[in-house]
Amino acid sequence: MRCRQHHGRRGIEGNGGEIKRLDSLPRFQCFLITVLAVCCQSAAVFAAQLDVTPSTRYSVGMRAGGFVTPSKGTYFSQVSFSTLRPYMLFRKKPAHNKLKMVIESAIGKAWGEYDGVMVSAGMLAHRYLVDPGVRHLRPYVEAGIGLIYTSFRIDGQGLHWNFNPQAGIGLEYLDTDNLRYFSSLRFHHVSNGGLDKDNKGINSIMLTFGRDI
Repeated sequence: MRCRQHHGRRGIEGNGGEIKRLDSLPRFQCFLITVLAVCCQSAAVFAAQLDVTPSTRYSVGMRAGGFVTPSKGTYFSQVSFSTLRPYMLFRKKPAHNKLKMVIESAIGKAWGEYDGVMVSAGMLAHRYLVDPGVRHLRPYVEAGIGLIYTSFRIDGQGLHWNFNPQAGIGLEYLDTDNLRYFSSLRFHHVSNGGLDKDNKGINSIMLTFGRDI
């Protein structure tokens, strides 16, 4: 085998006298790489279109509320941090496109007849009343339970640590940058569920305003 020039192009001549062009090999490799890149990109786009699971959203909010029972002279405010994600509790796949899960925590202070720190964490089911693909106003309902610590105890309340069931309605707005703003009105309950003989509950109404971060 020897190298020789053939019509100004370099090649390799084999034993049979056949000339193999070297300049055609890189072009063919580039063509294959381009085809593979296009195929991979198309597959990624197709997979993304098949994936109906929305991305997890993280948000911050401001809360304000007031006791309804046993007395109406106590108010509170909190800063909340939450994540909204597909509802997959005890499931490998999302339960429903309209059903989501909220995991949240909050810290704040009460003042008035009772004064002290309030720290809570919980989980809620969050269900849209319209298709989640609606880009502007999206009403929803939510309900769940968590734990709450209060540095104060009302008369007849045996523990500082209590259960914290909540339920309410809300409204979301998605802007052109896909940023979510939301507000909600919740019923907020605090009691120990019978873990102590003194189990007088606190019922409150709470308003929240927040946005994605």
